[in-house]
Order: sequence, then C-alpha cells, then structure tokens
Amino acid sequence: MSNPLTAGAIKEIFLDHSNLPKSPVLQVLGLKKVQGNQGGSERYRMILSDGIHLHTCAMLATQLNDMVVDNQLDTKAVIRLDKYICNIIHETRKVLIILELSIIKKGSECPRYGDPKQYVENTDEKSNTGTTQNNNKPSVQQNPNPGSANVKRNQAPPSGSRFASHQTPVSRTQTGPTVFPISSLNPYNNKWTICARVTSKSSIREWSNSKGQGRLFSVDLIDESGEIRATCFTELVDRFYPLLEQNKIYYISKGSMRPANKRFCSLKNDYELTFNNDTTVELCQENNSIPTLQFNFVEIAKIQDVQPENLIDIVAVCSNIAEVKEVNTRAGKQVSKRDLTLMDSTASVTCTLWGKEAENFEKYVGSNPIIAMKGVKVSDFGGRTLSTLPSSTMMIDPDTIQEAFKLRGWYDNVGHSESIGSISGQRGDGMSTSVYKTISDIKKEGLGTSEKPDYFNLVAIVSYFKKDNCLYKACPKQDCNKKVIEDADHYRCEKCNQTYPNFKHRLLLKINVADYTGEQWLTCFQDTAEQLLGKTADEIGTLRDTDEKAFEQVFSKNAFIKKLFRVKAKVDTYNDETRVNCSADRVASLDLRKEARRLAEEIEKLMVSNGQV
Repeated sequence: MSNPLTAGAIKEIFLDHSNLPKSPVLQVLGLKKVQGNQGGSERYRMILSDGIHLHTCAMLATQLNDMVVDNQLDTKAVIRLDKYICNIIHETRKVLIILELSIIKKGSECPRYGDPKQYVENTDEKSNTGTTQNNNKPSVQQNPNPGSANVKRNQAPPSGSRFASHQTPVSRTQTGPTVFPISSLNPYNNKWTICARVTSKSSIREWSNSKGQGRLFSVDLIDESGEIRATCFTELVDRFYPLLEQNKIYYISKGSMRPANKRFCSLKNDYELTFNNDTTVELCQENNSIPTLQFNFVEIAKIQDVQPENLIDIVAVCSNIAEVKEVNTRAGKQVSKRDLTLMDSTASVTCTLWGKEAENFEKYVGSNPIIAMKGVKVSDFGGRTLSTLPSSTMMIDPDTIQEAFKLRGWYDNVGHSESIGSISGQRGDGMSTSVYKTISDIKKEGLGTSEKPDYFNLVAIVSYFKKDNCLYKACPKQDCNKKVIEDADHYRCEKCNQTYPNFKHRLLLKINVADYTGEQWLTCFQDTAEQLLGKTADEIGTLRDTDEKAFEQVFSKNAFIKKLFRVKAKVDTYNDETRVNCSADRVASLDLRKEARRLAEEIEKLMVSNGQV
C-alpha cells in the first residue's frame, strides 16, 4: 500500500514557520481530550506524523470537536490540513492550531505509515532557511481546492494575511507588527498583538451595584481564526469608545483575559478580553484577509430545543411590526420596547427590541425587511420568544448573506401567503402560540399546574358575560391602573399618593366559554375585553351610566359567536386555596379558511398515527 503522507512536512514547519507547507497530508497517531481552563470548552490535542517525523503538539479548533465526538476523526486517520496556523509558545515549542481539515481515510482503514521519530530542530538548518529574516511573515495556509488530495509544497502564504509565527514583543515595522491569532489568546500570556475587525460595538451603559457604579461598553472582534469580545470599563470608556469604529480593523495589544460569560456572549471563545491602562489600539490601514461578521444561524422551529437564557443567531423575515411602547424597568427607569414577528419557512417567533433600536425601527413599518441578528437571547415566556441585548448585532436586508437572499425569494414567492405556526405564546400581536387545546384538555393534561404558566389557543363560543362589576374606576395616570377611592368629587390613588378630579374606566370581565368538550371561565383584562366587545372601557362606562339598553346590547351582540382565544393558565392562591385560573391574553375572530386547514392537518395526523395512511 503506497504511503499517502506528505514526507518532510513536519521538518518544514520547524525550519520556516513563516512559510508553512500548503495542505500537507498527515496521519493522526494520538488524540487526547484536554479540558478547557476554568470550565471552558473541551479541546483535543493530536500527535501528527508525516511518516518520517512526529509533531506532538497540535490542537484541534473547538469548531471541529464534533468530528471527534461523531467518530469521524480517530487515531491512525489520514487527514489533510486545509487551514492551519503555527503559534510559538517558546523559542522551540511550536503549536499547530488546526482550523479546517479534510479526512482522506478513517483510522480503521489505515496502517501506521513509516516509523516516525520526534523531530529535533537543528540550529544550523534553521539559519540556512532565512527564518530569522522572515519572522514577520504570516503563517496561515488555506487550500483553494479542498476536494483534491494532491498538494503543492513550499507555496508562500497570501500577502496581507496577519497571522504571526513568533511570540516575541511586538515590533512595529513598515510591514506592520507581529500578530497572533485570536484563537491563541489565553490568560497565561500577555505579550501579544492581534489584528482584528470590529464587527459589533455596543452603546455606553451604566452599571451600579454594592461595589459602586460606573460605565462600560463592549466590542466584538474577529480574525480568520475566531472571535472574541472585548470590554472597556470606567475611565477607559472615554479613551477607547471614540477610537473604535464598527467594521474597521485595528492592531490591539495587551489586556487581561478572563473566562467568557456565556449568558451574555454567543461568540465561540472560552475567554473575554478586558482593556486596561496598558492596552494600545492602532488603526490598520489595509488588510483584506480579515473576515466580516460571521453567523451561526438557527432555524426558528429549532429554537424550541434551545434552553432559555442562551444566545443564538437568526435570519428571518419581519412579517409584523407592533407599536412602540414605554415600560418601566425594575430599576424604575422608563424604556421603549417594540415586538416584531419574525418568520422563516419553518415557524415564526416574537422578538423584542429595546431602547433606541425599538424607536428607530419605525421607518420599517409597512415593509417586510429581512433581518439577520447575532446574539439574541432565548426566553421561555410563553413558548419561546427572543429579546435583543445591548451586545446584540442586527443587520437589515443584508446584501452579503446568502441565507438572506434565499429567504427573500421564498417569502416573495410563497411565504407571504403561507400559514406559518408560531413557537411564541405570551407576547406579540395576533394569535402567537401554535398549540391548540380543548376545554377538557385543561383538566386532563393538568395545564397551569406547573411552576410556569401554560399558553395555548382555544376555539370556543362565549356563552355568558358576567356584566356585574365588569368596570371599575381607576387612577387617570397613564402608567397606573390602581382602583381609586372616591371622596365626593375627587378620586384618590393610594399607589400614587395623589388625589385627582377625574378617573378612567378599566375593564375586568369574567366570561364563560364553551366548546364540544365542556365549559370554562376566563378572565379578560382591559385590552382583551375591549377586543372582545369592540368598544373601549370609557365608551362602555359611559353607556352603563347613560343608556342601560345600549349597554346590554354591547354584550348580547357578541354572545354565541365562535372566537379564537389565546389562553394563559396558571396556579393562583387566594385565602389559602390553590386553583388554576385561566385568562384570555388575546381574542380574535375566527379565520374559517385557516381553521379548516388546521383541522384538516389534525385529521391527517390522526389517520397517520392510526395507520390509516
């Protein structure tokens, strides 16, 4: 059997790490899992052979871990290094970081080729190669034709690449500083320079806790080896915030490394970078090899399998834009929010924008833009929903993302007329949840009895309105709905601690609904009650005080009509008695076409499960 390995490749790597052999074919003679520092991601260390020599320190990039887990990459496997870098930790210790590889043969199909020995570097050989004159040359190799097993040796790397090959203090020359790949940064080395593009820049945020208060902002950085988040605190904010601009490339030196907080960062890096007083930032005028923003998109239907609080990337069509609202945070601040309905060919989901981002989205009302988002948070507040963070990145109608082009074609041709189910339940306009239940299911399945509420759609007829006490007089202040205490011609709000000359009506309506399986009481609060009755609370209150007959007609004309309710079921405790209460979060007229299509699909599923199809 012929030897497929690239003989002499290991020696070439040691002799001239600035001019690495292109796409060498090597054999994996050792594969060991190494636990990441401080609970970080697992890494795999490999021993590589070219049939003559061994290289005992090669690391597999974390994005390739699945190849080992899925048993695609095993011991004795023959592989081609399509993209890799060489990082020198000490003068004679070279670490290969494998970024991309192709498997030529699995280990189970291969013998051990040759009798390789550990390579010992010869100083005279090294000086003859001119390595000391080329330390500032890059050392990244990439195969333009990964499908070919034939390789060309001794080919110089592309000009403009910024990967460094020697871990020495930065020297700034006409050709630029010696730089390291982002993937090589760790807390145990502070002598480095990276050349990276700013893909995202947050706004300046204020923080306050028991230790004090301050300001911060963060940027996401990318190079060809990976991504990392850098954060700047307190007095350094004024120094670096105006200096760093999105999409520009910078040389960045020095800073402290710490484990990444995966709750707030979706980048595939075990560490985060913090700027300090020693950090330097210098604009890089030209470097076309630095990639732009990278995404790892998740289909909307698959978000249901993502655990809450995790961050994901998504590309979708914005099919609905709700009105902007003002809400009060727990800290007592008022902030703007806006809900979007995002959809792809698999499902739809509600996504909330905050602050200026929510306000500025007004210009897209009436259109259906394609949105690519990076680092949005998954929530289980009624099914699955999404929410942007200050660190999230959003691109509108991106012209460089292939998935966006495909999505635009799908939506314009068929998507705009398709009925797409939603994985969201609580928020957003329309009937958001795609789960339908009957009244008997509420008790049979124990809906609402768990720690978190259950949300579902219910098709039912309103059989009775409990009109008594369906209205109350509330505080006239916009963000307060507390019931007022009447005092002659004045109305006092205990919550606001103020007395007003007027009040506003609020609806709190109890209704009894029925379907073919039973009946159920639902509570309809202000917005839902107004949707159901077709009039505002103030209009209904005026009718009750001035025209009793017209008041009764408001209810009678809306009785015994089939409606679609979005129901929230949860356990409440009152007077030491625990019971499940159901409230209608949304109500809509039944779309007979959509309902017929849904019922037909349910019938088909039943036939399949019963073996009739």
